[in-house]
This record gives sequence, C-alpha cells and structure tokens, in this order.
Amino acid sequence: MKKTCLTLASAALGALALSTLAAPFAYVPNEESGTISVIDTSTDQVVKEIKAGDKPRGLAVSRDAEETVCQRSAP
Repeated sequence: MKKTCLTLASAALGALALSTLAAPFAYVPNEESGTISVIDTSTDQVVKEIKAGDKPRGLAVSRDAEETVCQRSAP
C-alpha cells in the first residue's frame, strides 16, 4: 500500500512539474466582476485583468496564449 501511494504521489508531482513548465499563466474567470484574471503561476500574482462581460465561466486558452475563448452564463 505504501509503495502504491508513493508511486501515485510521484506521478502527481511529475505531472504538476510538467504542467508548470508548459503553462506559466493561469486564467481564472470571475463571475462577480465580469473579468478574467491572468495569474503568473511562478509568483502567484495577478498580472492582468481582462474584461469578459457578464458572468464569465468556462474558458479555454490556445497553446500559444494568443486566443482565449470564454463561455458566459445566461443572466
């Protein structure tokens, strides 16, 4: 059991490390303010706020971070 948990923990940490290298920014929709926060994951600081309209929810960002698609909920 210990070996299984250790293997899973190692795999999770490896995946986390790879995702950090692949995506230096996190994009977080904020329903209340109608914005998307761009967060630098290396410093955990908000580096930009993007106006997104009413109640932004799900979003997707292209690999090169040139395009962002945001779903908004109905009022």
